[in-house]
Amino acid sequence: MVKIAKGDILVRFAALSLLAVGLIGLSVVWTRSQLIGNDIRAGSAEAVAQTVVPQVEARLGQLDLAQPLSGPALEEFDAFVTSFLLSPETPLIRIRSAQGLVLYSSRPAEIGDPAGPEAELERAFRGETSARVGSLEPEPGVQAEALDVLRVFAPLAPTEGGSIVAALEVQQDYSGIAAKIADARRELYVGIAVGLAALYVVLQFSVWVATRAFSRAYARLSYLYRTGQQMRASLDVGDVLTQIARDATLLARGQYGLVALREEDDGGFMVKASYDHKQGVASQQYRKIDEWFLHRVTASGESLATSHAAQPYCAVFGDDEADGTVGLLGVPLGLRDKMIGVIVVVKFNRQHSFAAKDIRLVEELADQAAMAVEQANLLSKVRDYANELELSYDSTLKALMAALDTKDASTEGHSQRVAHLTVAIAREMGLPEERMSDIERGALLHDVGKIGVPDAVLRKPQALSRKEWKAMQKHPLLAGLLVSKVGILEGALPILLYHHERYDGEGYPFGLAGDKIPLEARIFTVVDAYDAMTSDRPYRQALSHEEAVSEIMANAGSQFDPVVTEAFKAVLDRMHEAPEEAKEAA
Repeated sequence: MVKIAKGDILVRFAALSLLAVGLIGLSVVWTRSQLIGNDIRAGSAEAVAQTVVPQVEARLGQLDLAQPLSGPALEEFDAFVTSFLLSPETPLIRIRSAQGLVLYSSRPAEIGDPAGPEAELERAFRGETSARVGSLEPEPGVQAEALDVLRVFAPLAPTEGGSIVAALEVQQDYSGIAAKIADARRELYVGIAVGLAALYVVLQFSVWVATRAFSRAYARLSYLYRTGQQMRASLDVGDVLTQIARDATLLARGQYGLVALREEDDGGFMVKASYDHKQGVASQQYRKIDEWFLHRVTASGESLATSHAAQPYCAVFGDDEADGTVGLLGVPLGLRDKMIGVIVVVKFNRQHSFAAKDIRLVEELADQAAMAVEQANLLSKVRDYANELELSYDSTLKALMAALDTKDASTEGHSQRVAHLTVAIAREMGLPEERMSDIERGALLHDVGKIGVPDAVLRKPQALSRKEWKAMQKHPLLAGLLVSKVGILEGALPILLYHHERYDGEGYPFGLAGDKIPLEARIFTVVDAYDAMTSDRPYRQALSHEEAVSEIMANAGSQFDPVVTEAFKAVLDRMHEAPEEAKEAA
């Protein structure tokens, strides 16, 4: 997953928002610019209609507009138009029929001209006022440029019935209107630019605030998640409690923090962990504390922030000289409606107050901490039970093997001796320490299969018959069968099953050779042979230490693993040198 930094997010958003604001601005400018032009033109047309149309209608009176004006009527009306309506801003006035025929024009040459219908003319006969920009060509014989004009079309209703009998066309100089439109558009551009700039700034600020708030929330959740993971991963109650005290103090921005657990026997509180923020020291404690504040927090099941006398809380941290008041924050540790303790944070700031967001952080920490404490307590109990059970197993095994040794006086103490020496050689060869218990148990139990061998065979002083020897060779398999039913003893099986295998493959019960024989079995084979040779048997006398070691070294590579025999010799040499050194020291 690619991680994007907060700065990169802000830069990308700034670029995208600038593009978006720019596109929005262009769209608004274009749309509003068109509307401004249309609105000003329409306003100008309405103004012309409201000013000119009533005067024209009053002058037309009862004139017949079925035909173009002529004669005295034309002269009278033309004089009125020339005197009162025409101006440089209004250079042309026409009256037209529905078919476009010019009934009157301030340019006499146009009267009677069948100009034809136009869309604006049709709208005028529907009772609407409209306008469009056009061009007014100069009169024939006049040297001048064409003039941009606004052609306004308005309905005329000179009859008593108010029916529309003609349409008035007034052409106005467009330069003033165009200037007004340009001024309005400039104001629009400035206003939109300022508005878009403000919008862009607000967007950036809002996103910065939101990103900052999101980052803080993410950092808070990440911290709580990591803290929860660490607490749940810890198997030690003390470690969990000291971490809770430290994290609560840091989250609430206090000077001291402690965790007090409720005692099951009397309901009192015992301080189990504390943290001194100034010294940066977290410590485990076991100190009784009897404070109404703690009882109140657990009784209510809710967080409580208040002021309190500095003692006895500061005494917990070795600050016996502290006086006055401090701010206290107590957050209950609850699990399934059961209050198991309280997290306390001490603050020496003048206000002694805790921010609401800091209290929420400690509460969220407490939600995870209660489960972690319960888990660590359960694991501690399970560990204690497992240790007790393992000690019971080992005691039982030693008692069992001692009882088995009594079946044959010549092998009494054999299991204990070989177990001790096998573990010593295994350590010499660098086997992991966690395997030592299994190796010791395998050495202790190696002859447990002899329970199924008749006493007459075990104690027979003469050589065994073929049938008796086959019965004896079955005892590794019997041992494996017995022990395989006990899960805790599975690690002992390699010695039980293979301790009579030979390095050259001539052993029993499987005839394995070399590295196919488990290392712990190869170690035990050497130790078992040495102990057997240095012990009295019904059929021979014990050999001396030197003779036994010489015999084993002579059979290295055939009966025994050569590497194991070297480690065996090194361990025995140290064991036999130690007593001599002790005598000399005495």
